[in-house]
Amino acid sequence: MVCIPGNVPMIDFSKIDCKIKKLEDQELSAEASLNHKVEQAELVAQRACQAQAKLVRLQKQKKLLERKEQAMYDRGLEHVKEL
Repeated sequence: MVCIPGNVPMIDFSKIDCKIKKLEDQELSAEASLNHKVEQAELVAQRACQAQAKLVRLQKQKKLLERKEQAMYDRGLEHVKEL
């Protein structure tokens, strides 16, 4: 015996399709926003690394000058020009 469907109503998927399209658009927008924020974060991280490198250089320069100052004091030098 074969079962043949009788009066099957057509289902309207247009509302669901519209909502899916809207969600896809929002998803694309959120992804673009995320990508932009990641790029910004990478730039900030790069600038932070540069600032840290500058700080390390300045600290080294300061130590070097402090050592020179101490050497000058230890030798009894009166003028920085003598270094």
